[in-house]
Amino acid sequence: MGVFDWGLDIQQAINLPKVTNRNDYKAPVKDIQIEGLKPMLEKIGHKVQIRDLNSVLHCIQINDGVLIDGADIRREDVAVGF
Repeated sequence: MGVFDWGLDIQQAINLPKVTNRNDYKAPVKDIQIEGLKPMLEKIGHKVQIRDLNSVLHCIQINDGVLIDGADIRREDVAVGF
């Protein structure tokens, strides 16, 4: 959505806050500044648990034949485009 709808590059899109739906509760990622969402989500009826990150995004964007890598900065992994 960040790349296609908002015109972000792949790294900017990966850096956006993450909220996971765990079926019975919402789980904003703990290590980003998203805690302010918890009261708002709870006010409209969602159960919320601030969680540590346990998954990451790695992406390769193709732009005019050039591969552009993006990796989640909240973990130690990397993606490599050539």
